[in-house]
Amino acid sequence: LLDPKMFMREDWDTRELKTEEAIQDYQKKNATELNAKTIQSYFKYGFGKKFIFFGVNTAHSMEIAERFCSFGINAVHIDGDTPQDLRDEYIAKFRAGEIKGLCNCQIFTEGFDVPDVEVGIIGRPTYSQSLYLQMIGRFLRPFEGKGSPIIIDQTDNILRHGFPQEERDWGWDSNRKQATQSRGLKTCPKCFYMLPINKVECPDCKTELVVKQERSVIENDKNLAE
Repeated sequence: LLDPKMFMREDWDTRELKTEEAIQDYQKKNATELNAKTIQSYFKYGFGKKFIFFGVNTAHSMEIAERFCSFGINAVHIDGDTPQDLRDEYIAKFRAGEIKGLCNCQIFTEGFDVPDVEVGIIGRPTYSQSLYLQMIGRFLRPFEGKGSPIIIDQTDNILRHGFPQEERDWGWDSNRKQATQSRGLKTCPKCFYMLPINKVECPDCKTELVVKQERSVIENDKNLAE
């Protein structure tokens, strides 16, 4: 599998998407800034590349697909109610490159293989490291001519679960335990690339970094739910 380049959200409010309860109560009127910055992140880190977006629910996924289309990026939304023939048509066009992006909620987390997709936009939070790895795994498969896949994390999942290539404890309580541990990660203040806390230079933009003592960034987050 390929090692991804992972970028975390810039410093903007993610309270609307913070918990599994919020997923059930998503309100488009309260997420205008979040959705706008999702599009901006794609233009900044993955413009022109084939992508998959994971939303918190159907409304979120539809809104993001509409916003991409408004900027001339051919993206479509797929959910459990999408007719099978239309879903097959969208996926075939995505494989052929006629559609640039697939936006979905709980559809492409596993069992979906398009190895040339290069960008993953994670727009939903999760306490499950299994789901986290399933989402990111869509983008790590090698393909001829493919560089490092780009993961754009809009919800701090990287801080909860770490890099996908880390060794993991798969015990029965590992999801909650590992998600509340310090991951030993930090964000480049210039390009928001995720990297180990002891690195003194960002490998992406070459910014010099101050090494700080490791601390947990989410150990007191009581709002996450399984």
